[in-house]
Amino acid sequence: MDFVDVDVSTDTKLFVSPRAFTLLHSEWADSCVSSIQNFFGTVLALIKEDKGDEAERLLLELREPNETHLGNSRGKSRGRALGEGSAHDVWEALSQSQAAKSGLINDLEDTVLLIMGIGVDIVSDITTNIVRSQLIAYTQEQCRQLDIPLEQGIESGPIWNSVAKRWETKSVELPLTSKGKLLLVPKAIVRRTSAYDLNEYYRHYMLEFLIEEEKRAGEPPRDCRRPFGLNYAAMGVSSSMA
Repeated sequence: MDFVDVDVSTDTKLFVSPRAFTLLHSEWADSCVSSIQNFFGTVLALIKEDKGDEAERLLLELREPNETHLGNSRGKSRGRALGEGSAHDVWEALSQSQAAKSGLINDLEDTVLLIMGIGVDIVSDITTNIVRSQLIAYTQEQCRQLDIPLEQGIESGPIWNSVAKRWETKSVELPLTSKGKLLLVPKAIVRRTSAYDLNEYYRHYMLEFLIEEEKRAGEPPRDCRRPFGLNYAAMGVSSSMA
């Protein structure tokens, strides 16, 4: 079985890893990477343009992807993505950071440190929200291969439109369980432990946007393989991952 076999009555303690997409060599994974880069590039660009309200509205959609049944929740699956307070905290941290205002890599340290308080389960939920469209397509493909019934007219939940740069909701086909709609998640993109955090978003997603901004600003290129000022040992991340 290519996907995680979950218990729909609770959450399986597995987490979607943003880094995992960069290690896969497939059009599907590349599409996921592109969506994540596009979303965070859009948020950072809005903040830089003093459009903080718009950036915060985008962050507010990163919430409760219950349909995967993955994460830390105990008992009834309930999801833990960015609530209104957390979304505002992230927006505020990004808004006040010099990195967002200048777009320069050498100003990014404070941003990374300010948002690192978000836990591994929240990172997983954020990732799931942004790649929901790809997960829906994956779920449909797996269900058709395995003759799992699909129900029509299911509300998709927020889907990130990389062209329009906005969240949309669609009517889609998904399997239904006694607990509601179900999204299947490939085993290849989940991890059992928190061997990553928002540091991964910096290195693989925010970094591309900031490098381009630095080039446009005429700054010399830098060695950006490690986020600045991070204590990898304390975070439990090996030096080989940096």
